[in-house]
Amino acid sequence: MMISFFKSHSTSSRSDKTMQSGFSLPELITYAGLAGIVGLFMWSMMNNFTTKQNNIEELNKILTEKNFTVQKISRLLAKSEANPRAYDGSNTVTFTIGDLNFTNQDGKCMGFNDVVNDQFIRQSLWLGFEEASGPHAVYHGVGIGCEDDMPDSVIKISDPIYVKKDTTRAWFISDNQTVQFNLKPRGRLIGKTNSNLDLDINASQTVIKYNKIQDIGCRIASPNQSWFNGLPSNYRYAFIAFTSNYNNDRDRLTLTGVNCAGNNSTSIGGVSVNCLFCHAGSTSAKCPQTEHNIDADHRARGFLHLDAGAERTSTQWQAILNELEYVPRCVEADGCTPPIVINPGSEIDSKRLITILLSNNQSILEHDENLGTGQGSFILNLHRLSQSCTHENF
Repeated sequence: MMISFFKSHSTSSRSDKTMQSGFSLPELITYAGLAGIVGLFMWSMMNNFTTKQNNIEELNKILTEKNFTVQKISRLLAKSEANPRAYDGSNTVTFTIGDLNFTNQDGKCMGFNDVVNDQFIRQSLWLGFEEASGPHAVYHGVGIGCEDDMPDSVIKISDPIYVKKDTTRAWFISDNQTVQFNLKPRGRLIGKTNSNLDLDINASQTVIKYNKIQDIGCRIASPNQSWFNGLPSNYRYAFIAFTSNYNNDRDRLTLTGVNCAGNNSTSIGGVSVNCLFCHAGSTSAKCPQTEHNIDADHRARGFLHLDAGAERTSTQWQAILNELEYVPRCVEADGCTPPIVINPGSEIDSKRLITILLSNNQSILEHDENLGTGQGSFILNLHRLSQSCTHENF
């Protein structure tokens, strides 16, 4: 009995010692390895989550920036009535704002206008950059053009996140109806082999339409003008005269496709029409004097003389007058080198008053009721016209 008691007590003691000693060394190594793997997995998951979250935030940021830029520029161009153009002149302008550089060269400035009560206020868009090959920011030149070195008038629109979409084309591409942005926003992504993410701006966002005069090339008359309505019939001759701000050295009128500097004719709507522009120095019998009294208030020193061959209907005169064009005269021998640039801020430089008369007297010296009818007058804005007219002298 004593032996049995001691044997049982000895076995129980060893079991208690085992319970008190904890895990063995191999077990601890195994558990530690498992814990490290789990920890590494958890850290990797958290790191990936943080990276993705940061990239999502970066993506949202540049999308917001892109949309804001497009909307801002759209609102600016919505007020423009002439074709915005990337600067391509020789007067180099450079300045800095903070860490960004600005230049009007290489298509990095686009000039346009703001129209208030028919007055033009110059505006511009500038691209700022730290490095010419790096991302660019968009800035608005308030009340200044691309030749104005006035950094205090340049206001930030976007951060420097834009690069060229097509490196073979200009930053801004414009025609007579739209402006297209050749750019795309670029964001920096974490954890990617290529850390840059280029986002295309879809076509509906790159092309901005703007208000402008009817796209009629060099033509100056169209049926939407008030004087064009109710044209009378039974008149053979028409006189389209400059009655204000006429520049004899530069201003000429013609019909589409016809040189009216001499006695030339064309067929319009089945009617043979002869045209001649009378100006100071004209020797034709149809231009008997260099100044013509149109009425008590207007004196014409230059006018287009049209001969329709016989009395014509109002529909026929509408077709004829619809072909009126302004053609800027530029004689290089006189020191004029095209293109002629119109100063929108100068009333004399940019505005002309045109008066239209119909008559049966081919040599109209002084207008009165016996000679014909004054159809009306309209203001010809040469600055607007120069944006759509493709004549070589513009």
